[in-house]
Amino acid sequence: MSHLYALLGASMLRRTELLTWVFCILCVLLMAMGNAYAVAPPARDAYFHDYNGIIPIVVSEDAFVVKLVDGVGVSAGNRPDFLPPALYPESLPESAKKLELKMENRGLFIVRHVEPDVLLRIPQVEWVLPLVYREGFGVPIYPQNKIIVRFEKGTSAANIETLAESMDCDLTALPRGYGRYIFVPREVSLNILLETANTIHEAAESALYAHPDFFLPKATYSPPVIEDTYYITQQWHLDGDVAKGAMPGSDINVEAAWDTDNGSFAEGKFEIRVSVLDECVEMLHFDLYPNWWAGLDLDVFPPDTDPSPDGGERHGTSCAGVAVAAANDYGVRGAAPRCGLMGVKFFGASVSEQADGYYFSVDPDYSGQHEDGAAILSNSWGYVDGTLLPSDVVNAINFAAINGRDGLGCLVLFAAANHDHTVNGVQSLGQLPTVLTVGGTNSNAMHTEFSDVGPEVYIATPTNDRGD
Repeated sequence: MSHLYALLGASMLRRTELLTWVFCILCVLLMAMGNAYAVAPPARDAYFHDYNGIIPIVVSEDAFVVKLVDGVGVSAGNRPDFLPPALYPESLPESAKKLELKMENRGLFIVRHVEPDVLLRIPQVEWVLPLVYREGFGVPIYPQNKIIVRFEKGTSAANIETLAESMDCDLTALPRGYGRYIFVPREVSLNILLETANTIHEAAESALYAHPDFFLPKATYSPPVIEDTYYITQQWHLDGDVAKGAMPGSDINVEAAWDTDNGSFAEGKFEIRVSVLDECVEMLHFDLYPNWWAGLDLDVFPPDTDPSPDGGERHGTSCAGVAVAAANDYGVRGAAPRCGLMGVKFFGASVSEQADGYYFSVDPDYSGQHEDGAAILSNSWGYVDGTLLPSDVVNAINFAAINGRDGLGCLVLFAAANHDHTVNGVQSLGQLPTVLTVGGTNSNAMHTEFSDVGPEVYIATPTNDRGD
């Protein structure tokens, strides 16, 4: 959980739960049968390309992604009997364990301490690929037998098909985002996957980027949950700082912005929408549904339109409430309580699917017109490996920031993270020049004890200190 809530500030949404975080109010108010893992060892100098350049990787020798043949019925929590039991090393981050469970919905299972040849002899197994790690970092990267490629405008379909055939790949055009394709190598091995992606990236003149379509663990950014009550008595960050026990000047004086002297839309209007991209957004929540517009769940395949939690998830719901909890005289109230809400659930999505979430936020019906899209994209999360920048995700963020709202551009917000560290090294997406990164202050109008700092932080807004 995070502090885009530093960004965001305070409030949340269940009668017995209220997270004190602040949405970037000023901004709101202004507006993802083959053959298998090769028996031959992977290349010694293994790497892939992301937005930062070459990422050297280390290949696991005892942990594998196992893809089941399509049609084998499985679901999260129901591991098939023909696979070995799930094993979770003590060093495995909780976010990676959660991702592994979500991947099971796709027929992708993580198996440890079993030889790949043994797995390949199971009739229901389609392919096996080893987990990889960024050199010097212990968080797994989960490959699948897919490569994301984006081509320059004007590249002909015939040339793309010729390239795919020359690389011995099947080809699928992605519906969202111009020039995006999935290349699927017909022979499955990590060597072939990496070499094909790197060859396209380095040698195909019309390719803007190419990299494997990984699953990457993500972490929410927010302060600890604090149980509070309602706006009048507790939400010091919005207004009434002294009356609610905070230091003078620690709030944002939102009631002045809500004053009807500022016009009939001082509390926002439905046509100005915030898209919350996170682990979940509870569509039918009593404080959210009045402002609901559109949703997308990318944790399931095919995607559906309800990004509500599966159980035990509430972070994105809280983010949404900080921004647009309805002005309905009960519960809490968001910073822009009459603006519209969109929700995108993608913590179990691959890189290419995650990018789809940004394109959806800009253009939900994919008509080419953005009247139905969001003006603001709220991101209070980051990759557990805060140095990775998958090019397909960066390209989607940049598209939203530059081309959203029919060329006016969307405001893309990212939390600075909660490591009491510099943004550099822990929140790669917060360093992009197309995003606005937000840090946090506390009820003493001081830097909060966990919020990350650095020149990337554009604005700091109220949140809480741990336990305060």
